[in-house]
Amino acid sequence: KLYNSKKLHFKKNEYGACLSTFEVDWVNKMKNFFCFVTSDSNKTAYDILLKRIKDNQWVTYEKTQHSLLKKEDEIIFYIAGKNIYKQSFLGRAQIENVEKPHEVIIDPDNPEKEVFMVIRLKKIIIFKNPISVKEIINNLDFIKNKKNWGMFFHGGIREIEKKDFDFIVNYNPK
Repeated sequence: KLYNSKKLHFKKNEYGACLSTFEVDWVNKMKNFFCFVTSDSNKTAYDILLKRIKDNQWVTYEKTQHSLLKKEDEIIFYIAGKNIYKQSFLGRAQIENVEKPHEVIIDPDNPEKEVFMVIRLKKIIIFKNPISVKEIINNLDFIKNKKNWGMFFHGGIREIEKKDFDFIVNYNPK
């Protein structure tokens, strides 16, 4: 026998499929990589980013794609908008926790939006120099259409491949 059946337990996942506890642990340990996007609202995107970093948290809204987010996932910060550091990657962090608020919270940086999830951040690093997406666009696989690249930053959170994440965090302009 390759395993002792008395020690291998099974659980149903959210879709009703049976997974062994080993598989559940393995899936939960896999890291995902995301690009967190902020844009201008009643403040500049850069000011919003700085406040979120200071607070060690990122808020999302109901329609934001956040179902895959979990503890230990790696993220990169991207500034959209039209003001300072626009269209640039500015730093990275790791997810400490993902929480659903117990009460209604209105985002102070975007008063028209109700906060749906709060993502607690740790290991925050601000890049020494912002990285313009235009400078590295041809090296990023998650941007399929290089002419209309802006649409790949819609939605607040974008899952990216480890390869793209590594390229951005290790980028060194010549």
